Amino acid sequence: MQRPEEHEYDGAGRGLKAAFLKNGGKACAIIQYFDKDAQNAPAVGLDVLMNPQTAAEVINLFRSIMGRPDVRYVISVGFLGLRGKESPGNAIPSVAEFIDTDFLRLRAYISDEVSISVTTIPSR
Repeated sequence: MQRPEEHEYDGAGRGLKAAFLKNGGKACAIIQYFDKDAQNAPAVGLDVLMNPQTAAEVINLFRSIMGRPDVRYVISVGFLGLRGKESPGNAIPSVAEFIDTDFLRLRAYISDEVSISVTTIPSR
């Protein structure tokens, strides 16, 4: 079986697969900026890559809680912030790199900390 290329994991090959492999197969996330367009305001998006067994467990968990008003969930991702100034070779993008409107130049933030928690809300 041939392994997927980096761009098949995060669209533009910005490093999600490499971070996942470096993290020992534990979940990693890529945080990206999306500039405004004619229909949408600027936004920040998140993609998470996890091993197949964990993904299956998470999918089953969400199937069991969808539509339940007594359940809340939180997906947390480690985010230290962005650099204020340019410094070549730094793994953390600067603000300018993160929000660059040129798709090929913009840099995403890669996080190796992902957690999901689910709680029920007591009835009143």
